[in-house]
Amino acid sequence: MRQTVTEGAVAFIVSFLLLSLATGFALQEGEKALSLFAGAALINHSAEDTPGATETDLAIALKEKPDELIADGTRFLHNYGYLPQTSYINQHKLTWINLALALAAGLLVSFQSAREEKKLKRELLELSDYLRALHRGEDKLVLRDDLFGQLRDDIYKTILILRESRENALADRALLKRNIEDITHQIKTPLTTIQLMLDLIEQDEANQAEYIARLDEEIDRLNRLTSALLKLSSLDAGAIAFRSEIFSAENMIYEAIQPIEGLIQQKQVDLRLTGQDYEIKGDRSWLMEAVLNLAKNAVEAVDEKGLVEIQLSENTIYQSITVRDNGPGIPAADLRHIFDRFFKSQNAQKESFGIGLSMAKSIVEGHGGSLEVESRSSGSSFEIRLYHELAAAGADPSV
Repeated sequence: MRQTVTEGAVAFIVSFLLLSLATGFALQEGEKALSLFAGAALINHSAEDTPGATETDLAIALKEKPDELIADGTRFLHNYGYLPQTSYINQHKLTWINLALALAAGLLVSFQSAREEKKLKRELLELSDYLRALHRGEDKLVLRDDLFGQLRDDIYKTILILRESRENALADRALLKRNIEDITHQIKTPLTTIQLMLDLIEQDEANQAEYIARLDEEIDRLNRLTSALLKLSSLDAGAIAFRSEIFSAENMIYEAIQPIEGLIQQKQVDLRLTGQDYEIKGDRSWLMEAVLNLAKNAVEAVDEKGLVEIQLSENTIYQSITVRDNGPGIPAADLRHIFDRFFKSQNAQKESFGIGLSMAKSIVEGHGGSLEVESRSSGSSFEIRLYHELAAAGADPSV
């Protein structure tokens, strides 16, 4: 209200000053015009007493000597009392008219200001209700071309972003809790076994060699789990800068399967490498890790004397490494979770940690590729696709 009165008062004062200046200017111009007419009348009167004077002479005088005519007219009007006080013009009446017009302008501005203020308050109340509705989870997008249209749209987008961030944070928190529980369970099992073996070594001296061998197995299992968890956490944290190097796919695969050669021979698995060799651009050691995990899962999945095939192929879009086995396949209910960490399929080995496929997927995606899976009752197939345009997207060529 105070702002409305202030704006009206300012409008009144400014309007009155402008009207007063305009009135004064108009009176000055009127006096000049009156003086000019008076001067012209004097010339006309003189022309009547001058033989041979014509209207043309009067027109020439008006055009060429207006200042002299005004000066003569002003002097004449002063002599006879018409100037400087123009008696036939009511100065007080003009002042009151100016005051009335200025007051009308002030009232109009006050009225308009009050109207805008009322509209602004209504918009603010609507905006406040809109914010409360969004806070309650009522997703209503109001599209209106008004003063707060853009602001309302920006608020809606911000609320959605904040809500999504909150949901992601809650999901990450739940995932972290589940991962910690899984890690605790994975570590607790070998630790419990180790503690049991130590107790048995003390109590049963006759079978100490057997207990020590089992103790070594559990320690090895714990070391492998710790190593896998460290690698996975490094990938999750983005702490890995993949190298950019060019190498043979075939040589990389031969080296990748060396750690599981004992398992291959033990199960008498027929492991075949088929297809034409090609060169890969990426981080050789990390891609070896991904291939090793896929090959190990395949060898573990097949029965005695089973078949595992690693096929190389290439087209104009991507390079492919496909690991295929003739095992029992993956149940359809498990396929959607097969890349979730710590998830173990129904057909997974008891010793499995449920980390290998998740790690392989992270490594391949870190190279700008994708890891595809297909499974039937006759076996499973995992395909690494390394796209030419996105190869080693996270690689550091300077390494």
